[in-house]
Amino acid sequence: MQISQPESRPSGTERYLRVVHPAVRGCRGIVAAVAVFSAAGAIGGRGGLALASSYLAFLGSYCLLNFRQCRETHCAITGPGWTLAALLGLAAVAAPGPALSWYGVTGESVAAITICTLGYGLEWWVASRTGRRALPKN
Repeated sequence: MQISQPESRPSGTERYLRVVHPAVRGCRGIVAAVAVFSAAGAIGGRGGLALASSYLAFLGSYCLLNFRQCRETHCAITGPGWTLAALLGLAAVAAPGPALSWYGVTGESVAAITICTLGYGLEWWVASRTGRRALPKN
């Protein structure tokens, strides 16, 4: 008589990543980012920056969790980078007066694109040297 082991259930993090994955990766992710940043630009001001920053916080948290799970190289840059850019944007939204008025939707967009380019550039560089897109789990 063989006793079977119960199937392990995916963790909350794994379930979250599986649900969110289609919306943030590939063509759908690009379309979603363009739509969110276009809407943020149309809203403008603090409201637009709040929308863009919230979206970057969402993307940053996804990348941080994804890096923990699968170690994709770009997530080592995009996770903390987008999260910090989002925090700066949210600070600009909350700051009274013109203290952080220089950091608007345009600044948030430039930060998002720059961080994405750096993350995928690093991933390309690592893959060209190791043949793998993911970093080892040491």
